[in-house]
Parts: sequence; C-alpha cells; structure tokens
Amino acid sequence: MKLETLDQSKSIKLTDNQYTRNYSIAGDKFYYIFDRKSFNIYDIETQETKEIPLSVICKNDFTVLNNGMIYIDSLLQITPETGEQSIITPENEYETIYELYTDGENLYGVDGYRYYRAFVRP
Repeated sequence: MKLETLDQSKSIKLTDNQYTRNYSIAGDKFYYIFDRKSFNIYDIETQETKEIPLSVICKNDFTVLNNGMIYIDSLLQITPETGEQSIITPENEYETIYELYTDGENLYGVDGYRYYRAFVRP
C-alpha cells in the first residue's frame, strides 16, 4: 500500500501488508489494524512503525480524535504515546458499538443490541 501523486511521479510506501483493510491517515500518521490483534501507527515522516498489541480482539473499526486518542469499536480507548488501554463499559451490557465516527472533537458511535445482527437475514 502506498500514497502516490496523480501523475505517479512520487510515491511513499505505507505498508507491505496487502491485507490491511481498515486504515486512516491523519496528519503525517498512517493508522491501521493488523490481524485484529494489533494497532499500528506508521509515521510517514520518520518511516517508523509503532505497534500496540491490543488487549481485546477488535472488529476492525476505529477512529482517531484531534487530541490523538484512539477509540476502537470493541470499546477500547488507546493513548498512542504510552500504548495504555482502557475498556469503556457501556451502560447496557447487551449493547455494542458497530461503527465509530468523530467530528475531530467528539466521539460518536452507532450502537445496538449485541445479538441483533445474528437474527437479521440478508
């Protein structure tokens, strides 16, 4: 995976992992989840990757707020500088977050009952 100018005269390699599905670029950082078990932050300027092993397996959705805090759909909050992780406890134990969104300052989540999707037929 790489960033490339439209005329293909310049490119920046981001990762060799061709299976990276959920990623985001904010500022000079490339954020991605690998293998549902680790969160990676690649610094485009220094070309260094910081890997943060996740304390819970995630479903692949995440968002990064302007203050740098990372929130993962498995209700995990990560402080990127230290790798410290906190689990956010929902008010209702049967609810889960399906997708996360941010306006840069506030965190929003699409929630619903945890087992609802098991009963929905395509």
